Amino acid sequence: ANFYEDPTSDLFLVGVTGTNGKTTTTYMLESIINAAGKKSGLLGTVDNRIGEKSFPVSHTTPESVDLQKIFSTMKKEKVDSAVMEVSSHACLLHRVDNCHFDQVVFTNLTQDHLDFHKDIESYFAAKKSLFDLNEAAVQIINIDDKYGRVLLNNNKKTLTYGFMKEADFRASNVRLSNYGSQFIVNFLGREFNFEIMLGGLFNVYNALAAIASSINMEIEPEIIQNGLYNLKNVPGRFEIIRSNAAFKVVIDYAHTPDGLKNLLESARKITSGKLITVFGCGGERDKTKRPLMGKIASELSDKVIVTSDNPRGEDSQIIIDQITGGAQDSFVSKVDRKEAIKVALAMAEPKDTVIIAGKGHEDTQEINGENIPFDDSKIVKGLLQ
Repeated sequence: ANFYEDPTSDLFLVGVTGTNGKTTTTYMLESIINAAGKKSGLLGTVDNRIGEKSFPVSHTTPESVDLQKIFSTMKKEKVDSAVMEVSSHACLLHRVDNCHFDQVVFTNLTQDHLDFHKDIESYFAAKKSLFDLNEAAVQIINIDDKYGRVLLNNNKKTLTYGFMKEADFRASNVRLSNYGSQFIVNFLGREFNFEIMLGGLFNVYNALAAIASSINMEIEPEIIQNGLYNLKNVPGRFEIIRSNAAFKVVIDYAHTPDGLKNLLESARKITSGKLITVFGCGGERDKTKRPLMGKIASELSDKVIVTSDNPRGEDSQIIIDQITGGAQDSFVSKVDRKEAIKVALAMAEPKDTVIIAGKGHEDTQEINGENIPFDDSKIVKGLLQ
């Protein structure tokens, strides 16, 4: 940081951490900052952006030297505000120790990365360290999440959001549709109407986080309304593939038990026919979530096709067997992900929804040390033509 003359001290910097919702929350904030006529910077899982320019990504949070270099570029490019996803790995590996955050946002905490952190308490401790490191930052916390409520005991300058009546930013009257949702948010003693073009109840939570952050940045509510409405999609996040088919196809990055549950519950609300789910679990990562995700998929879908995700060095069939956990009857298994998607699309009838979960925006599949080009949304579009 010193080598680059401590660039983050000149930027308004927002760090977003949590298991699910980081990417969408940062995209929403970027869109609001742009609507306010300011120049934004974005660092995350899908891409890094400075204004209109995009740069490729290798980790959710880059190594500290690379990170400071990016911030230094942002400073030169006259970025006003930067928004970044902060992974628990980055907290534990001290990648963000020298970043001066003006705000830190906590979305939620559910089971993930337990291959790395060993148990949920140490996973939470890693996330919490971001809040401890930034005493002066405004803390924006999802109060509906039990770990969020634990963070509140820090008693710093805190803004809370959620559906609970104690929340500083409280959502109500949510109406979900195929292509988004409308809801009311109470804050500053007033009610405001919002409409977002991203489906799913979880995106209402992400919007609440972005609204709280923006109000704290002194952006006007009308500008926030426009900024949120302007964001039409986030790659691989409840991404509805537009086609002439009489059924819907949704691509989503959900790769945790809770993420999958939220995805399927949200999809069910906009589906009058069957829900057909295609998913797998990554190799060489937390194995304890495999049977849990199998159970969630089978309970919340009408048909489940279990396939490969990024098997890495593991045998795909063994991963699939761990997901189905002996209840093979309720699952179709297809190791080849493209074949699995093909089977799902062939099964789908009018009014059904096909969910393709786990990889989202990724454009490669990691098999035995090789990254093979593979993009769920391109495959679907190709098969539907």
